[in-house]
Amino acid sequence: MKYFVCFLLLLFLIGAFLFWMRQKRRIQSIFIKKILFKKYNLEKTDTFFALFADEIFEMVTEAVLSAPSRLKHSLFKNLKRGNEKALFQYLKKNEAPVKMLLDALLENKNHTPKKPPQTASKISKLAALLDIESQFEYQLPAALFEMPHFFFLNRRLNNLSKLLKARRLFLETDLKKSSEILMKLAKIYQGENDAFKTAYVYFMLGQIYSLSKAFDAAQIIFQKALQIFKKTHCSYGTHLVLTALALNFMCHEHFENAHDYFNKAHRFFHKTKNILLEAKILNGKSFCHLSENSFKKANQTAGIAFKLHQKIGNRYGMAFSLELKAAADSTACRHKQALNQAKAALKHYRLLQNPKAEQKMLLMIAKIYHNAAETRNAKNALAAYFKHKNKHHLPSFEDEKNLKEIIGC
Repeated sequence: MKYFVCFLLLLFLIGAFLFWMRQKRRIQSIFIKKILFKKYNLEKTDTFFALFADEIFEMVTEAVLSAPSRLKHSLFKNLKRGNEKALFQYLKKNEAPVKMLLDALLENKNHTPKKPPQTASKISKLAALLDIESQFEYQLPAALFEMPHFFFLNRRLNNLSKLLKARRLFLETDLKKSSEILMKLAKIYQGENDAFKTAYVYFMLGQIYSLSKAFDAAQIIFQKALQIFKKTHCSYGTHLVLTALALNFMCHEHFENAHDYFNKAHRFFHKTKNILLEAKILNGKSFCHLSENSFKKANQTAGIAFKLHQKIGNRYGMAFSLELKAAADSTACRHKQALNQAKAALKHYRLLQNPKAEQKMLLMIAKIYHNAAETRNAKNALAAYFKHKNKHHLPSFEDEKNLKEIIGC
């Protein structure tokens, strides 16, 4: 009996200690967030990072609370004295991607530097993945979205990791699994009355429906996201969805509606100096002009987009602008200009190590040579295409067989 009482007492002490540690962590977390919220003005912030402000603050908190005990004690000592610089210096040195997101949020920036430093920290990996998501570079290799295998006790960050996993599956065209994760997240965020994340999940789901060519379903889900963003007076989210609606209309050849939504979104992102999304919208408009056989407009619009992407060093955007210019010149029988643009785009995609995009450009170059009646060069280009395709075990394009038969390669 005596031993049993001692055992119960030991369990009570362990439980009390764990409860105290949990409460202490909670109090410290609230203290850090209070400091951050004082620096953050939601009403003046209208960028991608504002949609994930809670998650970014959670990352900062997790980064600090995961620090070695002596360093953590020193950080809190400085914070209590009002020395907030110590927190930012710690993040800059130890969790640079988290620091970049925090700076972007507090300073109302639209994007961060392109290459965050490599780090083994799991919290920084999650921050880097959220940063990639902010760039909307859907041509990025799916490997860059690879989620580390870890479990967050923090529910909010765990949900964010699931959202980013859904994006990775979207890039891998595993649309079923991606949509399953997003549907569950939509219910969770709705239950928590988290309007921004609910709308953003709808935005992601709409893209899946659009890619699946379920254009009407995509429009319905985009409209749901649009209503939420308008209700919460989130101009950034509103115009982000308008861009997605424009692309959806373009895909099922409602070009007038597509241009209307593109123009609305373009005016907003130009006004707010969001160069990244302004340039992406111009690339979208260029593609729309191309689909309408307005080759001169397509070329001009892609040219403006290229300069904007070049200004912020966005190589993917530059490559796609060049690809659009090549397509416009090729269709307009400006073969020499088309080849120059296509080869320049190919060079960018190679530097970015994107085999699928390289494959697409190699086939385009073969087609341009064929259309220019340069049979020998066309054969060489097509041979380079098949060599690349086999090397990277890539799937076939629909028109490669016909081109092979015509050229006789």
